[in-house]
Amino acid sequence: MNSKFPQRKRLRRQGFDYTKPGPYMVTVCIRHRIKLLSRIVNKETDLSPVGDMCFRWWVVLESKFPGLRLDEVIFMPNHMHGILWLDGSVSLIDVLQWYKTMTTNEYIRGVKEQGWPPFDRKLWLRSYWEDHIHSKQYLHNAKVYIKRNPEQG
Repeated sequence: MNSKFPQRKRLRRQGFDYTKPGPYMVTVCIRHRIKLLSRIVNKETDLSPVGDMCFRWWVVLESKFPGLRLDEVIFMPNHMHGILWLDGSVSLIDVLQWYKTMTTNEYIRGVKEQGWPPFDRKLWLRSYWEDHIHSKQYLHNAKVYIKRNPEQG
């Protein structure tokens, strides 16, 4: 296509069905990699008030989306990793969009009411990383990666 405007990079895999049942590993990053969610102490995460808020909204996902089940999760200083299981009735895209919206809205309240640091236009990066977990070994490896992520710093 001949256009005057630059083409935006596709966020998701073209043709992939994001309601496909099974486990997904996701990584969602704070914009500009600002360390808002936790700090690493003795190779373990210590959640900040912002990280605690994000964790609370993560847990709410199961009641908001009955076709979803949560598995491992970790909140690193500037990103989070989680494993979610979909039953085919809910879209991963919808789940993560809702999560990012709810946490951003509460973060805005935290800026106004609790003195949290203001942010530049968006709290989260526009996109996120996801992968459909296709085997028991891959699931095991993803869980180990999440659990050991604080050891990596």
